[in-house]
Amino acid sequence: MTVSKTIGICESQPVTIEGLQSLLRDCTDMKVVGTATSLYSGLELIKELAPSIMLIDKAFGLPPGFSERTGLPTHRCGGQYLDGGLLAR
Repeated sequence: MTVSKTIGICESQPVTIEGLQSLLRDCTDMKVVGTATSLYSGLELIKELAPSIMLIDKAFGLPPGFSERTGLPTHRCGGQYLDGGLLAR
């Protein structure tokens, strides 16, 4: 099966990054293309690798204008906008 979605992970805890990568490893249509441990390095990852989905640690929050700067829309989850979390192209 070909990869249909690329994923970036922006998370402050390395053990959480490892856990997410482990969970996604068996998803043959998805591939983790990069990880970051700060919001700044996450923004660089988006610019350089353009993942179709970006998972962002909720603790980072999202600065004003994030969606406009990255081209990644902020999606709603459970009726609330995510304050960090899943962003998809």
